[in-house]
Amino acid sequence: MNEFSDQELRRMSKVFMDSADPIIIEDLDGVVVQMNTEAEISYGWTREELIGKSILEIIPPDRHGQAQDILLQCKSGESVRNIEGLRCDKKGNITPVLVTLSLLRNESGEPEGVATLAKDISDQKSTEQTLRQMSKVFMDGADPILIEDLKGDVIDLNGEAEHAYGWSRHELIGKPIKTIVPDDKHDQADELLKLCTSGEEVRNIEGERIHKDGTVIPVLLTLSLLRDDEGQATGIATFAKDISAQKQAQKELIEYQNELESQVDERTRELEKKVKQAEFFNKMSIDRELKMIELKKEINDLLVKTGADTKYTVV
Repeated sequence: MNEFSDQELRRMSKVFMDSADPIIIEDLDGVVVQMNTEAEISYGWTREELIGKSILEIIPPDRHGQAQDILLQCKSGESVRNIEGLRCDKKGNITPVLVTLSLLRNESGEPEGVATLAKDISDQKSTEQTLRQMSKVFMDGADPILIEDLKGDVIDLNGEAEHAYGWSRHELIGKPIKTIVPDDKHDQADELLKLCTSGEEVRNIEGERIHKDGTVIPVLLTLSLLRDDEGQATGIATFAKDISAQKQAQKELIEYQNELESQVDERTRELEKKVKQAEFFNKMSIDRELKMIELKKEINDLLVKTGADTKYTVV
């Protein structure tokens, strides 16, 4: 195993040991000859355990070929900076890293080793994964989504927005959001923008969008304020759910209710008419019965006057 000169080691020692990233010194054959404290913490190996072993001990098997290739590149004098790779700790946990190799030379200028810095990019990868997922949700969303800046100009839109409004991304990006808002709803658009940028919640507000061909589309609007890593507002995501079907269903329901009420009114009038007719005929029948009783009484009275027996029994 080759050794570094005292002068070279002294020069590197402070930065090497205090670095916030894992640094491993390997010889030209890829055998570990030194490592800093952060490398011990990150990989779970002590110096005594890892020194003398191949650098491949902390590299997953499917990345051994990559490790050997970049070692050869470094030894040949090529720049090896910020190469995405993987590291494996003693327990088998895999960590994504950015690998930078620096060729170390002795006082004579001859290569004698390689310093490998492996910057943990787990957080960056997690963020990238989240962004990819969000991007997929954005682009594949079933509802139109537009991203506008704080002035209300469109800076991005998903595929469904292109389909729903008839504008391509190229045509709509850079234009005001009001391009797809009917004239009589511009004040509402301004007010919602103001509410959202002031931090107020804007959810499920009934509004309208207008297609490129002039067709007006009823929508439910939800606006979300977008912020950067420092918490500063950078834009607004506008979700516009098409509620044409609900509006049509409501219209049909109202029409049905009105028709039903009309039918009930008409039937009520018919029944009232029949009741009146029945009452009329019933009254006529009663009057007839009363007249018959009176007539029978008169006949009986006449018979009594003539000395004859009464003919009718009148109750």
